Amino acid sequence: MKMQKTLIAAFVSLAFSSGAAMAANESKIDQEGGYQDATVKQTGASTSKIEQDGYFNDSRIKQIGENYSLVEQDGTGNVADVYQDGESTSKIWQDGVKNYAEVDQDGYGNVSKIDQDGDYNDAIVAQKGNDNWSDISQDGDGNYANVYQRGYSNESEITQTGWSGNDAFVKQVGSHNESVISQQSFFNGNTANVQQLSNGNYSSIVQYGSGNSSVVVQN
Repeated sequence: MKMQKTLIAAFVSLAFSSGAAMAANESKIDQEGGYQDATVKQTGASTSKIEQDGYFNDSRIKQIGENYSLVEQDGTGNVADVYQDGESTSKIWQDGVKNYAEVDQDGYGNVSKIDQDGDYNDAIVAQKGNDNWSDISQDGDGNYANVYQRGYSNESEITQTGWSGNDAFVKQVGSHNESVISQQSFFNGNTANVQQLSNGNYSSIVQYGSGNSSVVVQN
């Protein structure tokens, strides 16, 4: 009887230690300045890193599964909101005043990168499926980028520079679609809208100047 109890106790101990090893989340928060807000909720085996330098920056991360999230905020009033379910990667860099970045990823192997340098830039990314990739770079003021990808192995790259507010919209549904948008404005912002709703489509838009508008629809 004593040996049976010992074996049971050893089994229970092993079960608990194995469960703890499987659910090894890691969170690191580094704040310098004042009135910063960072909130992290993780379930599974995720890793999150938040660095805030300045005032009134806000970072919110919720992860379920084995995800990786990085947020670096330098300035005032920047907001980063990340939700990931599955096994995905999100990286956000914000340098300036009141930039906003939102990432929603559901699936496996999805990657989102948002780099905002300036003031009042907005970037929103939603990716559903597997192995989708989004890269948004905003340098200037008042730029807006919105990316929605559903399916497999879709790629979107948006580069916005200038101080008059460029707008870029990308919607890709299917697999192996690719969209590249480059916008540079001086006085009035440029607008680009891409919709690719099947498989294997490719679109490239380059806008240099002010007040240009492009629409691409491929099915």
